[in-house]
This record gives sequence, structure tokens and C-alpha cells, in this order.
Amino acid sequence: MDIRDLRYAVTLAEELHFGRAARRHYISAQPFGRRIQRLERDVGALLFERTSRRVTVTPAGERFIRQARSILATIDALPDAGHPPDLREPVLTMGVLGFGLAELWPRFVDLLRERLPSCAFVYQDLDFADQYDAVRDKRVDAAIVHYTGPVEGLAFERVLSSPRVAIVPARSALADADYLTPADLDD
Repeated sequence: MDIRDLRYAVTLAEELHFGRAARRHYISAQPFGRRIQRLERDVGALLFERTSRRVTVTPAGERFIRQARSILATIDALPDAGHPPDLREPVLTMGVLGFGLAELWPRFVDLLRERLPSCAFVYQDLDFADQYDAVRDKRVDAAIVHYTGPVEGLAFERVLSSPRVAIVPARSALADADYLTPADLDD
């Protein structure tokens, strides 16, 4: 059992759907399902009831998910554990989705250190699905995210724009196109 398995189980308990839960972790449903099955074998209990139409959390699963959430909260708090509260230097935790600022990242870090010289700087990788929740839940102080539109309670500042791209199989009729319109992708 590893931390990722705990995160997968918690996500499945939230989504109650293997496909959606797997997408939140950017993997396909089949390997996600195998990890859940292996976790259930390791634990020695069925955590989720599955039918072709639905997923539910078993009583053993409810106890496990409660404990997993507690363990994950403790693990996520470990960066602060090294210093007594009164001696800690201020820490800015920056959430970063995917490639973040790409080649601009070193300059961004330098700017943060220039403007906040007495502040320690750490970053946390974010998933596409929880990029906004990480800020709202105060797991990170700020984040570099993929903007998908306004979100209540959050303020956005554009720091980088990138073109939209479509990824298609090499044998697709669209693979040789120089340019695609949204209508090209309707089906």
C-alpha cells in the first residue's frame, strides 16, 4: 500500500465512479481499478461494492476512507512539522498544475525570492480536477492553474497564455491538419 493508493481510494469514494475518479488522477480506468483491487487485497476487506451501474462504499470502506483522509492530512502537513510554530519562518506554498510556467519557472522563483526574501518557498503538484480546491481548502497559498472560467471566491491573474491544441491518433483524418476549428472536433 502506498500514499497514491490512499489518494485513489479517497477520490473513488468522492466520485463513486471509476472513470471519473481515474480521470482526476490522469490515468485510465483499468489501471486505476487494478490499484483499488490490490488495495482491497492488501487491506483484506472489500472497500467498494461494484455493479455495472454504480459504485458504493462498504461499511469497511467508510472506516478505511475516514482513516485514509486523516493519514493524508497528516502527510500533507509534514512540511510544517520540522519547526516549532513560534520559530517557523513564513512559508509560501505555491500549487503548480502540470508544466506550470514552463521555461519561465526559474525567473518566477527568482522574483518570488526577491520580493519575499524572508519567506521559504515550496511548491505542490496539483491535479487538473482539484486545482481550484487546493486554493480554497488552503492546501496552497496560491496556484498556477489552467483557467477554465470564473470560480466563486477566487481571483485570477493571467501570467501565461498558451495555444489550444488537439491531440489525435496518428492515423486520424485530423492528424495532418495544420489548423482545426471547434467544429472539426464536434464528433
